[in-house]
Amino acid sequence: MIGNAAPQYPGAGNQSPRAEINMSQIRVGGGIPGLIFAAGTVYIFFAGVPEVRWFLAGAISAGSVISIALRLFHRYRPARSDATILL
Repeated sequence: MIGNAAPQYPGAGNQSPRAEINMSQIRVGGGIPGLIFAAGTVYIFFAGVPEVRWFLAGAISAGSVISIALRLFHRYRPARSDATILL
């Protein structure tokens, strides 16, 4: 009876689609509207999951240190002109 199994979730017998928000279908351009949308999304996420704040603080700190180190590395050791590009 594999093919004739009953639906396992409530409301599965109803043929109307469930109302859901598909984030990939929301069109937001760059600039100020995109910044507002991104900031709002981050705020909602952190309001719902407060434990992630420590992770964000660590990620921003580590990213800052790595970016400064890379900038200093490339400033004092520029790339060779005959370097090959990996595709």
